[in-house]
Amino acid sequence: VVRVEGVAGASLYAVEVKVDDAVDDFKRLVAGLADGPSSSNEGIGIGDFADVFDAVPPGVDELVALSKVVSLARADSYGLHFDRVIIDTAPTGHTLRLLTFPDFLDRFIDRLLVLQRRFQGAASLVGGVSSLLGGMFNKGAASGGGGGDVEEPQAVAKLAAFQQQMRELQELLHNPEVSEFCVVTIPTALAIAESERLLLALREQGIV
Repeated sequence: VVRVEGVAGASLYAVEVKVDDAVDDFKRLVAGLADGPSSSNEGIGIGDFADVFDAVPPGVDELVALSKVVSLARADSYGLHFDRVIIDTAPTGHTLRLLTFPDFLDRFIDRLLVLQRRFQGAASLVGGVSSLLGGMFNKGAASGGGGGDVEEPQAVAKLAAFQQQMRELQELLHNPEVSEFCVVTIPTALAIAESERLLLALREQGIV
C-alpha cells in the first residue's frame, strides 16, 4: 500500500495486486497432493480430493483481489484507517466471478474439512491450504513454506476462521449501508449491453 502524492485535501493510497507468487503457491499446493498418502485404511485415496481442486474456477487473481478487500476494509489495516475502499474491477465476467468467491470459498473449505476428517494424517494438506490462504488474507499465516509446520487442530481452526471471514464478506457485499456498486461503461451498444447484464446479475444477487 503506497500513498499517492499530489492529491489536495485528502489522503489517497493505492495498491496493485501482484498475483504471480500466489498462483505459483497454489500450483505447488495442488502438485504436492501427489506426494501425500495415496490411501487411508478405509480405502479413500487422493482421488477424493480431485473433485475439490477440479471445482476451483479460473481466476486466482480475483481471489487475491478479494483478500485485499477483506484486509483493507478491516479497521486499522496496515496501520491505517480507510474511510473508503474503491475496487477497480475487471470486465463484467471477471467481476461476477469475483463476487461469487466468498460463497465458493465457504463451500470449498467445508469440503476440505469434511475430507480432512476422513483422512488420517491429513494435517499436511489442510495445513498447506491454511498457510496459502493465510498468506493471501494476511491473517496469522504460519511462517515458512511447509504445510506440515501447522498442527492439525491449528490448521482446522484457521480454515474455520477463513470460512467465517468469507461469510462476513458476503454480509458486507450485501449491506447497502456500507457497500455501493458503481457501473462504469462507454457509449457503445456492446458495452451498454454488458453493463445491463451486470446490473441484472447484481440485482439477482441482492447487491444493488
